[in-house]
Amino acid sequence: MVNPEIVELRQQQNAQGREITEIDETTVQINKYLSEVSRQATLQIAIIVLSFPLTMAVSLYYQIATLDRRIEQIEKKAKPAGRDLDQLDKELRNERQAK
Repeated sequence: MVNPEIVELRQQQNAQGREITEIDETTVQINKYLSEVSRQATLQIAIIVLSFPLTMAVSLYYQIATLDRRIEQIEKKAKPAGRDLDQLDKELRNERQAK
């Protein structure tokens, strides 16, 4: 005859084994999720790190191009008057110093 306490202990052991298996499965799922989130965060940081200098370079290029066009416009306006850009610059500096 089997002792009823042993049967109960085996049932408890089996129940605890199932709970441990469920906990292990949940832990594996959580680890996969955290791995995916970590990978995604790393990718987002890499994109930000790469896009920021690119944005700065494009902005700088645009500003330089705009300034170059503006300087060309000023030079075109100054030449018909018989003055070159250096002469115009000297005149403007003299006017500022006089004020």
